[in-house]
Amino acid sequence: MRAVAGAAARGLPLICLTTDLPTAPRLAYVGIDHTRAGCTAALVAAMAARGAGSALVLTSRLGYRAHRERLDGFEAGLRLHAPGMRLAGVLHREDDRDACYRLVSRALRHDAGVTAIYNTTGANRAVAAALRDANRAGSVAFVGHELTEASAALLREGVMTLAIDQAPELQARRSVEIMLKRLGMFEPEPPPADIPFTLHTRENA
Repeated sequence: MRAVAGAAARGLPLICLTTDLPTAPRLAYVGIDHTRAGCTAALVAAMAARGAGSALVLTSRLGYRAHRERLDGFEAGLRLHAPGMRLAGVLHREDDRDACYRLVSRALRHDAGVTAIYNTTGANRAVAAALRDANRAGSVAFVGHELTEASAALLREGVMTLAIDQAPELQARRSVEIMLKRLGMFEPEPPPADIPFTLHTRENA
């Protein structure tokens, strides 16, 4: 935060991309509403699990605002859309595939009641591998983030239920437009900085 404040004090326009620093002197935040994304994940997971069983969350450092907001939204969404579902646990791990695989595998072994998994990190393949090895792929609702070649394949295979994509290309374009406007090099008013997230299933992956 000190680095951001120092740059702003030198007159450098700053844009927060993907995750926000709302108290920082930034020009704009360009990204999705992560809380709403987490709540959407809870809604889909609850529908797929028919509001029964328990939900497991795999997340990264909660000091990273985007992951904190996704988790908060998911917990709020479960309370709203599936009050009968319990939170089986919140697993914390960096995007280390092997470590994530071990964490999820252990949780699945210890709790046969897990009916949904929400992954806020980039370790979708690790979660999928853990589900396959536990013979629970397709029977546990699996919601993750980003539409990549790997997640698209998991969706088509039926291992992954939903991928929430934050449109990184659109984020980059909006950021450039806002910066050019700030520098007087962009005539039209830039579109809003709020980026809509998109939802992908096996039908549109």
